[in-house]
Amino acid sequence: MTRTRRRILSLCLTLALVAGAMAAAVQAASGEPEQTTEPERGTMTYTEPIAPQYEAAKLFSEGLAAVRQGGKWGYIATDGETAIPFAYDFACPFSEGKAVVGREEENGLALGFVDHDGKYTPFTGWGKPLLVQSEDWQADTDCYFYNGYVRLPAGAGWALYDAAGQAMGAQLVPLHTMTEGLTPGYSASARLGRGYVDRDGQAVLYWDGPEYFGAPVTTADGLRAQSYRFVSGVLPFNQGLAPVWQGTADASQNWAVTYRLGFIDQTGEWAILPAYTNCFVSGSDAAWEVFGETGLAMVQNEAGLYGAIDQTGRTVLPFQYQELWPYSEGLAPFRLGGKYGYLDPSGQTAIPARYERATGFSGGYAAVYDGERAFLIDRRGREVTGSDKLDTETYFQEGADGTKTAVNPGEYVVIEEGGQYGFGRLEFLPPLPEAGEMDAWAYGEVVAAVEADLVPVELQCLYRQNITRAQFCTLIVQVVQRSEEKDIRTVVREETGRSLYDWVGDYPFADTAGADVMAAYALGIVSGRGEGTFDPYAPITRQEAAAFLYRTAKVLGMETAGAAESAFADHDQVGVWFRDAVAFAADRGVMGSTGANRFSPLAGYTREQSFVTVHRLFQALEGEE
Repeated sequence: MTRTRRRILSLCLTLALVAGAMAAAVQAASGEPEQTTEPERGTMTYTEPIAPQYEAAKLFSEGLAAVRQGGKWGYIATDGETAIPFAYDFACPFSEGKAVVGREEENGLALGFVDHDGKYTPFTGWGKPLLVQSEDWQADTDCYFYNGYVRLPAGAGWALYDAAGQAMGAQLVPLHTMTEGLTPGYSASARLGRGYVDRDGQAVLYWDGPEYFGAPVTTADGLRAQSYRFVSGVLPFNQGLAPVWQGTADASQNWAVTYRLGFIDQTGEWAILPAYTNCFVSGSDAAWEVFGETGLAMVQNEAGLYGAIDQTGRTVLPFQYQELWPYSEGLAPFRLGGKYGYLDPSGQTAIPARYERATGFSGGYAAVYDGERAFLIDRRGREVTGSDKLDTETYFQEGADGTKTAVNPGEYVVIEEGGQYGFGRLEFLPPLPEAGEMDAWAYGEVVAAVEADLVPVELQCLYRQNITRAQFCTLIVQVVQRSEEKDIRTVVREETGRSLYDWVGDYPFADTAGADVMAAYALGIVSGRGEGTFDPYAPITRQEAAAFLYRTAKVLGMETAGAAESAFADHDQVGVWFRDAVAFAADRGVMGSTGANRFSPLAGYTREQSFVTVHRLFQALEGEE
């Protein structure tokens, strides 16, 4: 590609850490995986599968991209074929199997959504279709479904609309979409009213007045007054905690108000007292994560410096950074002395602070700018070969005010030539893991699992860390796709008679609608933990891992009956519902003892252990073919 003739306009990340929360289980639009030549490890390859031909374009999501042609928006697949006709005046990317679209009408822009089949559903609230004024609706506005709801304008405020297109009659005006079954909001009538509503729209946590404290004081005009506190801002929940702003008015200081950030639990009690002045959030659009993949929140103290705390409020990383972002793929961007670098999980510098700009890692790489050029680096800080062949603007954009920002592209990027738009594709395989990243006993089999394409790129790090229930689902989906040599959406439809996004649309869990979790759920591999929750961030237990592997083997046609009862010394501690699975895993050599002939059913399960066992399961499956 000639560096002077193409310009990347839209990218997956802009100084944001896009984690797996919004990631679809697959990217290909067809039912079968795309047949492409595997790129060399550590080297980036670039192709242009869809030549510039559209008036405007947005990024691919769930295998479809919104493009405009003849003044109307429609959707195309990754092969360039039209998937949804060009019939709309406004279109957003897909999420949870749905994309918000709009049609110009006499009184405004009528909003609704389409599914992957192009079926249109209008948004309706209080018996009326949802209309917004085009001039008040910015052209680059994108709306996303998240956990079954999308936040849209409604009258003078906002409302949540569900997957049936109906407005929720909530007691509070929503500030965000639904996370973990709760939505932050404010009262339209009470000036200090802040709180959270549940899926029924009921305010289950609510603060509407000041809390007085301390002894009364006499003001300069002779009045008796008392200091007070009040909730000034509420933010979404993540991993059971929500950041909340508290204002404190000091009567002795002429009512000077200070604001501090703390964290509440789902009962409304302070889990971490308000003592901070800011925090970094990772996620894209509707997705929201404060406690990243390591369970740490990056917060700012009163001195303006960032550090990291855990979910008890304990300081884990010292408050010494000008910026500190949540971990992504095992590394946390930080700024110190005006330069960006990266920390490893122990808080040690993994990549020195030498960049003017930097992003979080995604897909095994991050974008950086060294003051002269922008390029990609891998997780060891090495420049990605081939990343210098793209236009600098692929990684580095200059704003109207002259400021420069590094960006991290996704697999598909929007390209422009002569006022027309198409798509380029970036492919990158990170280098194989090094021995020091994991325990010696696991290294050979983990590398074999990675080489067999059983381990998603985003999980190829933090090998000694316990794997979560949601991450294990991502791993299982990869194994199913690899074994069946089919896209997971095809597998789900063939096995269940329903599409993956039909299953997503059932919204069985209040705390996740992730495509990988829902695919594993649809196939009967995983289940929730009761009361409508999946508990996606919780570490998986060894007996749960055995059950998930056992059910995966069943889905893939492996003979699972006939395994002798396990002879582990702690067999009686294995849950009744898990004993067949543990017996199968032990009999097939998929899982073994943790030492002293013990299975340790309730212990956590690390990523390296997970990768070893899925590789053994994959080998066992191949042995039965």
